[in-house]
Amino acid sequence: MLIDKLTLKDLEIFRPSEENLSLFDLLDRTVTAGGKFNLERRFRNPLPDLNQIRNVQQTVVSVSRDERKWKLPFSDRTMKSLEYYFSSNIDPVRSESELDILITEISIKLTLSVTSI
Repeated sequence: MLIDKLTLKDLEIFRPSEENLSLFDLLDRTVTAGGKFNLERRFRNPLPDLNQIRNVQQTVVSVSRDERKWKLPFSDRTMKSLEYYFSSNIDPVRSESELDILITEISIKLTLSVTSI
């Protein structure tokens, strides 16, 4: 099921202006960019079947019961750094001296990416 742009605007699902909070803003408790992206996708493309909706609700309730079990051991910033690292095409480490060089290179790259934010 798709919701057209006019309906999303009329229901103020997403922020109509910078001054007001939207329904999405009120319900969004995600901690990663991927989580926010997937939640927004669900809002824009709601499930068409009541049973599917109930299954998602049961999953959310189950996860919400003990959020500590589901807490990520890293931040969104760390995740972005890892994605950057894996996409950087750095050659595999073959020795301890190469590892030292690699750690230095990663530290420099991470420092540069953090200072550019």
